[in-house]
Amino acid sequence: MDRYQIFNKAEECNKREADYHLFAFVRSFVFKERQSRWLSLIEKRSDRTYRDSGKMLDHLDFSFSVRVKSIEILSGYKAGVYWEFHDQPVKVGPDEAFVLGMDRDAIYSLNPGRLALHFSHEGDVCLFTS
Repeated sequence: MDRYQIFNKAEECNKREADYHLFAFVRSFVFKERQSRWLSLIEKRSDRTYRDSGKMLDHLDFSFSVRVKSIEILSGYKAGVYWEFHDQPVKVGPDEAFVLGMDRDAIYSLNPGRLALHFSHEGDVCLFTS
């Protein structure tokens, strides 16, 4: 399945649930001194958020992460919240998130503030856990 088919099939995530997942990601995995900036950008979901999404890489605390090459580690999970820093976040399964996120800046949250993937436009995928 390609990314357009996945997006067409995906369930939109309501704002409350999306905010819960995305804010928890920031509070758990972004350096404390950068959190207020990212919380504000996520809340506004403006063009600036998308434009600055690549900068998040410099603000993540990688002591909570490992690089992953495949989605197999998440095979037991059914769905999470996926967001590419623009448009509305959607609910998709791990396999679909991996297709969507490759070579893009995106967050995929499975358990708010506890288990998430960060996709980078540079091709890196990091699994964050707390």
